[in-house]
Amino acid sequence: MNIERTVTLRIILVVITLTFFLSACGRSPAVKYYTLSETLVAVTAEPSEMAVKIGPASFPPSLVRNQIVTREGDAQLKIDEFNVWSAPLQYEFLRVLGDNIAAELNTDRIVIYPTSASFGVDYRVVLDVIQFDGMLGENLILRLRWSIKPPGGEVVAVGSFSNTQVIAQGDKSYVALVAAHNAAIAELSQVIAIELSSLGKPVVN
Repeated sequence: MNIERTVTLRIILVVITLTFFLSACGRSPAVKYYTLSETLVAVTAEPSEMAVKIGPASFPPSLVRNQIVTREGDAQLKIDEFNVWSAPLQYEFLRVLGDNIAAELNTDRIVIYPTSASFGVDYRVVLDVIQFDGMLGENLILRLRWSIKPPGGEVVAVGSFSNTQVIAQGDKSYVALVAAHNAAIAELSQVIAIELSSLGKPVVN
């Protein structure tokens, strides 16, 4: 009886140990969420009444997801299940672009697609994003085409934009990658804000 009891206890201990080990091995890393942020600029422009709708923006299918996408070489993408955007990247992109342009133009009349404006819109900025990703610890690339037109009118300005943000060497954190996203959008915001300023408010006949 003592031998049988000893064997049984050993079996139970082995089962408990294996269960604990497998449970520990099966634990997934905690998911980390990231959001884009507007770039604070010193407001030097006079207050403007210009009203602008930002969007829509089309994105490559590979980026239409919550997971953050990075490149591993020229032909390989990595989709990270544990580092994700807190909101869809298209929305985050347009929101920050709108906040930056509002600051650059010194106007409160900014609305983000698909929200309907409660005021008359002077111009709509439409974007076709070609690339908005990068390599951890190396760089972030934003390439797109943009156009500006009054609602119901013809396009009055078009342009292309390409910007590479170099990430601090050796910093392979997603925090650094997201900061590079913010910096690239800031550069784009300045380009579009300058174009809008040169157009001025449409003359109403």
